[in-house]
This record gives sequence, structure tokens and C-alpha cells, in this order.
Amino acid sequence: MTGASDRTFEAWINVSTSAPASNLAITDYGINQAGARNTFLVDGNRGLRFVSGGTNANINSAVEVITPGQWTHVAFVLNNGTGFMYVNGVEVVTGNLSSVNTSTTGANLTIGERVSGGSIPFMGEIDEVRIWNIALDTLQIRANMNQTLCNYPTGLAAYFPLNEGVANGTNTSVTTTEDKISSSFATLSGFALTGTTSNWVPGAPVTGGNTFDTLTVTDCISYLSPSGKYNYTTSGTYSDTIPNSVGCDSILSINLTLVNNPTFANLTIDTCASYTVPSGKRTLTISGSYLDTIPNAQGCDSIIAINLTVTIISKAVNTSGNNRLTAAEAGGKYQWLNCTNGYTILQNDTNRFLDLLLVDHLPFKSSKMDVLTQQPA
Repeated sequence: MTGASDRTFEAWINVSTSAPASNLAITDYGINQAGARNTFLVDGNRGLRFVSGGTNANINSAVEVITPGQWTHVAFVLNNGTGFMYVNGVEVVTGNLSSVNTSTTGANLTIGERVSGGSIPFMGEIDEVRIWNIALDTLQIRANMNQTLCNYPTGLAAYFPLNEGVANGTNTSVTTTEDKISSSFATLSGFALTGTTSNWVPGAPVTGGNTFDTLTVTDCISYLSPSGKYNYTTSGTYSDTIPNSVGCDSILSINLTLVNNPTFANLTIDTCASYTVPSGKRTLTISGSYLDTIPNAQGCDSIIAINLTVTIISKAVNTSGNNRLTAAEAGGKYQWLNCTNGYTILQNDTNRFLDLLLVDHLPFKSSKMDVLTQQPA
């Protein structure tokens, strides 16, 4: 917004209790000339102030309208040459700003510092920065100030939710923040990006759109983030953002452990007829070497090499005259059964030959006897 056009600046701020008794810039843009800058700040008396420079270009609230150590919503409005400022949706000052005339050149928007000509860095926390190219009224400010915006109203020219990073985590790689309106990125300057200060921190008490969650993940070689944007190959704490059910940001803090250790095993199997592999995915009927994979105790792959020998046992029975049955399979272990009595075991008949007249003193009924042969010894 240049010239004398209408505009609105909004932010949530939390002035540090140890901040110096001096000016603390919230936002600014323009050039350091009379009427040409847009410095929105908290002054040394903890009043709210707008400075453009020159006559009819500055307004101040009363002192101590900002309480250090607590989150406060602040807003500045320029409406047809008249300025207004609000604290938590309540107007705290109005004044003549008819000399405001922002140049089309100069510094782009800064958050937490003024344009060149001095240095008044903000000491504390800033969240939910919104720049409008219209003059919001009291009801409009109150309607949206306590919630994150997901659907962007007409007139919203720049919006920095400042939701990147893991609160108080190691964020040395998270050095930019997105303007949701232009999809461009602003660069952080002078931040340590670790610890509880000079870092991404817990935000203002806004509700509505954005949700937050923590994921604890153990995976193997790598992990693809829920958004699909990042493939992590080392353990650590990461941040990702996906849409939630109402179309706002679901901000995820991911505590990732990569174990990187598949295990290996060998099995030697001798079986009759068939063998089902440990995963249950297939049944083998031919001797050979095979591979199978199951999860190990850590959820990674346990790769199993199977050396399989399949021996096919004949269950055929031959007759010798009228009195003897002979198992066709030679060299095995044998157990004869009584088929007339529910396949009960004939305890004493464990030879390859079964003399029918001697079977537990049973009458000869060749059609009613069977043999169970086992794997050859």
C-alpha cells in the first residue's frame, strides 16, 4: 500500500518482561523519509505507536496499554487520512495522519525491525502478521483476530501465520516463513533457531483453523513425511504441514527414529508333500532354495533364506495273497490304522508288512485296513 491509500496492519505480540524501555518494532516498510515509512511499534512506556515521520504522520496511544509477558492482539488502521489503533479489538487512539505518503520505492515489509535509519528490534514474540490493503473497522478486526485464517478474505495483501518450525526445537534448517497470499517466502535474520529463545516458539492463543499434533515414528531405512514433500534418512525431530479437515494447516512435529537394520536368517527344511513359508504368502511343493520376508522385532525386514527338501511319500498299499498288506513306500516308519473304528491306531503294528490274521486278533477284512507311512528315515 503506497501513497495515502487505506491499509491495516495486525499482529499478535508478546513483549518480553526483560525488554528494554525503548521502541520495539512490530512491522515496517517504506523509506526513512517524512511520511514515507510505516513503523508500527510498542514504545518504551509500553504504549502503541505508528510513526511515518513529519507533521500529521504519527500517533501514540496512552502508556501501558501493552502488558509485558502476555499475548496481545494489536492493529493499526489508516482510513482516508485518519489513523486508528486497537488493543485486543478495543480502539485505544485515533489521530490525523493526512501526511502519510508511502513511496513506491524502499524496503519491503519487515517483521520485528524498522526500515533503515535506525534499529529498534522487537524483543519478545510475534505471531499471525496480517497486512491489508483496506481499512478494517472494529467489527471486522474482532471477527477474525482470535482465529487462524484459512479462506483469505478480499483485501488481505500479505499473511504470515508464522507456523513453521518445531516449538523450541532444533530448527537450524527452517530459515524462511511463507506469505500465504503470494506463496513467497521471507528470510529470518539473526535467529539461533535452537532452544527456547531466538527460535520458533509456541504461538499466540488463536483458535479455529490450524491444528497441531506430534508423531513418534520408528522406521527402517527412510521415512516419507505425511505431506510427501520430505524423505528423511536420519533420525531426528522434523516438522511437516498437511491440510486438516477444514482446509487449514495441520502442523506435525515428527520424532523420528530410523533403526536401519534388517536381519537375516537361514532355514533348512525337510518336509513331506509341501511347505508354507513363514510369511504365509505361498506354499512350496518342489525342493529348492527360496527367499521370504517377514517383519522383525523392530518392524524392519527379516529376510529368510529357505533351503527346502520335499520328499513325496507314497501311501499305496499292496496285497500279498489274502493274508498280508505291504506298504509301497520302502525304508520308512509305519503305523497301521483300523478304518472300521474311526482310524484308531493299531498299537503293535508298526512294520511295513501287516499280517491280517494276526492284527490284534481282528477278523480279516482287507478293504477295511489302511496304512500311515511317514518320512523315510
